[in-house]
Amino acid sequence: MKRFTCLHVLTAILMLTSSISFAETTVTPELTVKEEYNDNIFLDSYGEEEDFITIVSPGIVLEYAPAASLKLALDYRLDYRFHSRHSELDRTAIKDTQEVRFNARAGPFRRFFIDVSDNYRRVPVDIRRPFAEGNVSENMTATNVFEISPHGEYPLTPTLLSRFGYTYTSTWYDAEEGNDSDSHTAFASLNKRFPFRLNVSVNYRFLAHRPELTGRYDSHRGSVAADYRVGPHWTVRGEAGKTYIDFSGASDEETDFWSAGSEYRLDILGGSVLSAAYSNSLLQPGSESLQSGGGIESSITRGATERQRADLSLSAGEPFEMTVNPYYIKDRELKSGMEDRIRGIAVDIKKSLSTAISAAVHGLWEKQRFLPEDDNVYRYSLRGGFDYKPGRNITAGIEYIYNYRDSDTGTGDFHNNIVRVQAKLVF
Repeated sequence: MKRFTCLHVLTAILMLTSSISFAETTVTPELTVKEEYNDNIFLDSYGEEEDFITIVSPGIVLEYAPAASLKLALDYRLDYRFHSRHSELDRTAIKDTQEVRFNARAGPFRRFFIDVSDNYRRVPVDIRRPFAEGNVSENMTATNVFEISPHGEYPLTPTLLSRFGYTYTSTWYDAEEGNDSDSHTAFASLNKRFPFRLNVSVNYRFLAHRPELTGRYDSHRGSVAADYRVGPHWTVRGEAGKTYIDFSGASDEETDFWSAGSEYRLDILGGSVLSAAYSNSLLQPGSESLQSGGGIESSITRGATERQRADLSLSAGEPFEMTVNPYYIKDRELKSGMEDRIRGIAVDIKKSLSTAISAAVHGLWEKQRFLPEDDNVYRYSLRGGFDYKPGRNITAGIEYIYNYRDSDTGTGDFHNNIVRVQAKLVF
């Protein structure tokens, strides 16, 4: 709870840096009630056990923006879970039920900002072991990532901008296997804007990373980055550099890193966007438990990890909202040599069927390869549902989730079906 005490103090400091105006405050309480049937709550290969689960989720969404110098957003909710057949799995403690997303930015001085964020949620402990979407108990744990970053910028010329700052990141896991850590980052860059739609930057970052279970290290990272707007619909970007890693009590390492990406906007399908990206770099502190796009988080037990990732994405707005994201991820822990190689595709579709009814489908397919064991795992997940909104403040819905895991060894294979009916009331 220490991190939440820090969060409350920092929030007060941020608010005191700007004039207070509660007229600019939006508070939205809400209550969601779900009834769930789960046919394999322990994700067993044989002898599956089923259960009916009642979920009561009070929550509050707060937005506060009295001026351009202060913006604050909080999404806080609790998921109380009551099992009809396995009461030992009931979740009523705050640390087991809460989910927090907090972001704030204050600008106490011109061209100087303070960013604060806090994210509390549940993530897989070890992606090599069975876990499933919608199952919050098996191989899952609570995590909290807190970050504060004072930073500033100063124009040296009309087209040359300097940026500098500091970031403190604290990552905590409830599971004993979790590699809790604190890290301190100092960064600086020079950004040059050219008249022909080209921006170039020279960047430096120093990181002091202090995990509890693996080797501590300091790193120095330097790079050159550029982005170029080829035309009104097409943008390309890239970065290349080197990272020097000084491990405490172990041999040092040097790694090259680079990234490249492109985005093209098409005047079809309601303004669709086609993008491609590749990156090869050291995972940043706290990113092990944060997910972006397709793919899954890195295991929370790991030390310094190098990640290669490639993504291709197509999004469209008509005749329905759709995103298709094939991806490839390769994580290598530097000191142990353990590798996780994942290739997959994620698909999201949303469609309004009428003014009151909407449908959504999410699909995921992955092939995972774990080295040096050379264990191959296939993972499938499908989630679909309908929402009915008869009025402004109430929404009812039904949802179905299917999870499947199949490995070479047969260990940890499972099928899992989840059906939910739910109602949400916004006050």
